[in-house]
Amino acid sequence: MALTVGTNSYISLEDAKIYFEDRLNSADWDSSTDPVRSKALIQATQIIDQKDFLGYKSVNTQALKFPRTGLVDDGIDVDGSTIPKRVKDAVCELAIWCLSEDYTEPNDMEAYQSIKIAVIEVQTRQGNKSMPPMVTRLLSPFMFSGTRIVRG
Repeated sequence: MALTVGTNSYISLEDAKIYFEDRLNSADWDSSTDPVRSKALIQATQIIDQKDFLGYKSVNTQALKFPRTGLVDDGIDVDGSTIPKRVKDAVCELAIWCLSEDYTEPNDMEAYQSIKIAVIEVQTRQGNKSMPPMVTRLLSPFMFSGTRIVRG
C-alpha cells in the first residue's frame, strides 16, 4: 500500500525528509530507501493510532485518529482541521526508531504481570513495549494522563 497522508500516515515522505535534514543521528533514515522510509512512516502512524487521545475525531469517518477537536497545546486551542506538528514530528521520531528496532518483537517481560521474590517485586507496565521518550513527550499534550476532568 502506498503512503497516503490522512489514510495511513500523518506526514508525507517529502515532509519527513525535510524533518530529517536538521536531525542529528539520522543514519538509519539516511541509509534507507524511499519505499522503506514510507513503510516506517506508515508503521509509526499505526503505532500512534493504537493510543488513546483526548478530544474527538474531527470527522467520524476519518481513517486516522487525527485531526481531532477539543485539543489544547500550551494553552492554545489546536486547529481541529489539521494534523498537529507535534504528531507529525512524533511519527518521524517513531519511524526512525522502527528502522532500527523491531516493534513487533515481544518484550522479554511481556508475559509477566508481576514477579515477586521475597521482598523484591518487579511489575511491568501494561502492554510494555514502550515508545521512545521523545515520542511520548511530543504526544503528551494530546494523551490521557490517567485522570480526565470533564467540565459540565
